[in-house]
Amino acid sequence: MPKFQKDVMKYMVDSLQFIAINDEQVQSHVYASFIIDTAGNVCRPIISHPAIAGKISRVEEAVLDVIRKMPKWTPSYQDGKVVPVRYDIPVIIDFR
Repeated sequence: MPKFQKDVMKYMVDSLQFIAINDEQVQSHVYASFIIDTAGNVCRPIISHPAIAGKISRVEEAVLDVIRKMPKWTPSYQDGKVVPVRYDIPVIIDFR
């Protein structure tokens, strides 16, 4: 598996602290997926289970933005070769 320079969940929590949508309480479960390529770059982030089919909410867009801004990872190896890996991450947001 690829390795992140620090705890990926802590990175997400720290990076998402800024979310406030019209001073409303926000509670959401977001499921994101992305690829760590052979150079360790984060590629093709998507919301794998959008709350509303076919539409990305502002909270989900914020999660994608945080993922897009992630620093490089240490890539994954299989049988001595660098390989791309899909990474799935659940993000629970509870600002009440």
